[in-house]
Amino acid sequence: MIAGYPGSGKTTVSTFIAKKFKLDYASAGKLYRELASADGVDINSLKFLKWYKQARYDKIVDSQVRKASRKGNCVIDSWLAPYLIKDGIKIFLKVDFEVAAKRVASRENISIRTAKIITRKRLDLTRRRAKRLYGIKLDDLSVYNFVIDTTFLNVNDVNNLVSFLLRRLRL
Repeated sequence: MIAGYPGSGKTTVSTFIAKKFKLDYASAGKLYRELASADGVDINSLKFLKWYKQARYDKIVDSQVRKASRKGNCVIDSWLAPYLIKDGIKIFLKVDFEVAAKRVASRENISIRTAKIITRKRLDLTRRRAKRLYGIKLDDLSVYNFVIDTTFLNVNDVNNLVSFLLRRLRL
């Protein structure tokens, strides 16, 4: 399981690891984006924050992530999965907020100011929902086997580091 803040590289490294080790890939973020899109909501808009605040789909997404975990041989990209699923290797990617905002702005083709607003609000909403729905404090990193700061690392560095760790654990 790979979790982390927006802009930390969790989706990039998750998809890389899935391909490299020939594993399935499940993304909570992708599921949320698909559900938002079905409701006609652009994830890069402030309207998305209102949609996301409702938490109507949390249990659906969490159920799908747990289902993927039970199948096994899967990389899971999710903020909550490491707290909800006991087994598995758990990696958290952290990143400086300013760097994260620049990465999100570049990836989503939005201004850095908008990226900061959306990222900060998403983090806040996700923290509150995790606490309300599951009693989870997302800032408690004790559930993770590894915590990696990606602030000063490029994509290849992070991919290689995570690959190395997984090989050492004989994945």
